[in-house]
Amino acid sequence: MSQWTHVCGCIRVDWIESLSGSPVKMLREHFGQTCNYDSPDEDWNACNVPCGSEGSLQYTIQRTGGENSLAWGLVYLWGDLRDYGTDGTRGTPDDIFAWLVKTIDGLYLRGCAVKVDVEFGDSYLICDSVDRKLDMIKLVAVA
Repeated sequence: MSQWTHVCGCIRVDWIESLSGSPVKMLREHFGQTCNYDSPDEDWNACNVPCGSEGSLQYTIQRTGGENSLAWGLVYLWGDLRDYGTDGTRGTPDDIFAWLVKTIDGLYLRGCAVKVDVEFGDSYLICDSVDRKLDMIKLVAVA
């Protein structure tokens, strides 16, 4: 039986485009190369984001603010990673956390909330806290 890890999140990136140009290319470099089930072998080999046996995390970059707005935009993250979870076959929630910490290094983020659900396992929230650092919190059901 497969184990799945489901990921859903949003990261707000601050940037003043009128002073620094568009951050889209830089954001793509930070977030990396993705792949999916139907991707050719070269995409799978180039993939450098957390990846299950049927594809990687995915992301999209959405500009939401105006040219002179500090609230430049959002990066949406999602994925259903097969054979990924507590058994560590392809990775664990700790690996997703480490990837996010590395990915946001050098970015000015205003907010981050990413939920990671491991089927038949635990759920986690990765969020920004003091000094724009990320924390990963294990979620616990309260009766």
